[in-house]
Amino acid sequence: MDPPMSRLMTRLISVLALACLVATGGCTQSRSGDHHAASGASGATAQSSPDSPAQATDLDREKAEFSRKAQEELDQLDRQIEELKKQAKTASAKSQRQLNRSIAQLEPKRRRAAKKLEELKSSSGKAWEDVKAGVTAAIDDLSTAYNRAASRFKKT
Repeated sequence: MDPPMSRLMTRLISVLALACLVATGGCTQSRSGDHHAASGASGATAQSSPDSPAQATDLDREKAEFSRKAQEELDQLDRQIEELKKQAKTASAKSQRQLNRSIAQLEPKRRRAAKKLEELKSSSGKAWEDVKAGVTAAIDDLSTAYNRAASRFKKT
């Protein structure tokens, strides 16, 4: 696997691993909150409530971290697409047309990923968890399309 592809795959795996960690962490917090609520312990504090400020802060941190990583991934893909555009200019006329078509197909995917990321950033509370899957899917779709376009360039 060539170095740019390897870096891309590493980043993709990192984003997916982060998504899994965040999802798992959210489930653990919900269960512990449910446990305290179900136990009916009279000594329960505000932290045992699923909507407590401490859990909201944890959720905000998780959301911010996921959002930052997703933005980094999108920025990296933007740089790679720009590099591919530069490389396409040096290709033969036939290859250049094919590559330009492939690159043009990346634009709507890039816009979709950016839109999903903005939805994530503007989501509140636990609703961001629902949007998170859409962000991951949109970035994965863009990454896959980029990889196809890049592999076409390498074949020329």
